[in-house]
Amino acid sequence: VAFAAGLTSGCAGILVGQPFDTVKVRLQTAPLGAYSGPLRCLRDTVHKEGVTALFKGLGPPLASAPIVNAIAFAAYVQASKVSRVREPQLRLTTQEVFVAGAFAGACQTVVVLPTENIKTKLQVNTYARSTLKLQYKGAIDCATQLVRTQGLRSLLAGGTATVWREVPAYGIYFSVYEQVKALLKEKGAKEGVSAFAAGGIAGCSSWFAIAPLDVIKSRQQAMQDWRSKEASSLVACARGMYREGGHRIFFRGLGTIMVRAFPVNAVIFPIYEVHH
Repeated sequence: VAFAAGLTSGCAGILVGQPFDTVKVRLQTAPLGAYSGPLRCLRDTVHKEGVTALFKGLGPPLASAPIVNAIAFAAYVQASKVSRVREPQLRLTTQEVFVAGAFAGACQTVVVLPTENIKTKLQVNTYARSTLKLQYKGAIDCATQLVRTQGLRSLLAGGTATVWREVPAYGIYFSVYEQVKALLKEKGAKEGVSAFAAGGIAGCSSWFAIAPLDVIKSRQQAMQDWRSKEASSLVACARGMYREGGHRIFFRGLGTIMVRAFPVNAVIFPIYEVHH
């Protein structure tokens, strides 16, 4: 049941959040000064490439995110059951929820990593000035080119940053959700309202905490060759970014992340609760 609930909620979250995600990734990976802010990025993207450009890279997350959410929610439920074995009547502590959430984050990383890599490359896939052609025709073409020219490991670019992003993020995600939802229900909020608000707050909290790692991941996955020093090393990439723009560079796209995080996760949890 948890698997099916995660499947449904994952689809809803992706459809709501993809345009925001495209703007976020472009802000994170563009050269300094390319965009004055998210609205300029949005305007330039639509003006030069059309509205459909905001949905570039939709295929991989739409195909994988339902599975990712299904795995994450199922893993979370199973890990929670393990914690309840000794005292099944008691509510899990915040620490136990965090551990269960972190376990869920680790489980779904195996699917997230290659699909996020392809999604990111498609989102920054623009027309080359010399040929007026796109480098990648779509997700399958992108994956085929990467494997043919750089081997299977190219699909795992940004792996370290992804793992360090997903594990704590899901721990925070579920911890904040359970705490806020319980608090709202104590105040008399209805089930749907509490799940909606708690989901949105949980999403914002987890994304804010891991924003620098998300920027590093995006930068690594947007690079053409994963074998370069910065593309293959989290530390090398972080050092290069710091030299380029100081500490502020690690929070590029944060505003868009927050705007995206609330509605996406506010949608996910009520749908999950209904089906679960």
